[in-house]
Amino acid sequence: MNSAVTARGGRLPVRRFGMVLDDLRALSSGRPLVAEGWGLRPEVVAPPLADPRQAVFLVPTEAFRRRRLRDLPRAAQVSAEVSDPDRAQANRLERDRLPAADVVDRAREHGLRVIEVDGRLSVGGLTTVVADHFSPWPG
Repeated sequence: MNSAVTARGGRLPVRRFGMVLDDLRALSSGRPLVAEGWGLRPEVVAPPLADPRQAVFLVPTEAFRRRRLRDLPRAAQVSAEVSDPDRAQANRLERDRLPAADVVDRAREHGLRVIEVDGRLSVGGLTTVVADHFSPWPG
């Protein structure tokens, strides 16, 4: 993977991840909780886990991202004045594809589950899949 893209891909420094863990521990009531964000990368999430089933990564497929651009007007908007809006969208899709592919690769390297979001499941259906994934832990 292109190191420049990786560096911009939203990696949260390990030091800052420790602060995130502190915040999550303060919120925890012993029940599972969900945290999300660009910086919660598999390579920083995996080490403190007692079991790899304590994490799951939801990653949109390229087809899903393209469909969102086509079907959701605000997703298709280019926020800056550009000479070639079509190329800008293609660049944006590629910019989003690279870190998504990297998350999939890193999660699999660490034995963490990846759920590819392709739009076939409703939000409720996807929620059920995630809840089932975490069902071994009391809630």
